[in-house]
Amino acid sequence: MSFRGLRYFLGQRRDVLASLRMFEGHRFCGVNAADAIQAQRTGPARWDSPRIGWVITGGLPGVTSQLQRMIYALAWESWAGVPGCGLEVAESPNGTATQLVLMGSGPIDGPGGVLAHSELPQPRMRQLKQKYGTHERWFAALVDRHPAPSELISLLAVAAHEIGHALGLPHSGDSTALMAPTYNPRIWSPQADDAREIVRRYPQQGPPTSPPGERVVTIRVEGLPPGYSARLAA
Repeated sequence: MSFRGLRYFLGQRRDVLASLRMFEGHRFCGVNAADAIQAQRTGPARWDSPRIGWVITGGLPGVTSQLQRMIYALAWESWAGVPGCGLEVAESPNGTATQLVLMGSGPIDGPGGVLAHSELPQPRMRQLKQKYGTHERWFAALVDRHPAPSELISLLAVAAHEIGHALGLPHSGDSTALMAPTYNPRIWSPQADDAREIVRRYPQQGPPTSPPGERVVTIRVEGLPPGYSARLAA
């Protein structure tokens, strides 16, 4: 599941939405159809258990480690927070989670090409890998407005989409969905179609529990409901 980038253009207003805007309707994410079919050969791709950990295994240029953690945590929590969803996600900095997503980084194909890619879960899988491109210029901020360069890639939007793949979702035919193969910088969290698919895979079975040793921080981001909490390890 790959994000194919396009050069961003900067509007006259130097705010977050203007600086992240790109050509509308451009297909920026190319799915490996064979992998998607393989992962869903016995039904919708999903993990065996809804308890999933994640760990950062590689940093990104221009992004502090703490900000990277908070953005990834917020992206994960946006999926776990879908009403009716039984996902329980948490950072696992020591990599000890039974089911673990390794969020790595490295060169892919140069600036403006494939931005990131992720595997899909399969039965009895215990680890899954993601990779975020180190040749890209990432926009990484958790504030409503922030000075931005003329070419930006929203780390939150890319991570939320890639995490959707890591949870088992293929691309959506709904152009308004987070999992649509066309980029929309204003969609940073699951939409109606995404919510239906995640609940289908991980329906809530009871009250959520929290792994011991974790703490919860609250992050405010423009475009997302206020009060989103991101689980970060203590």
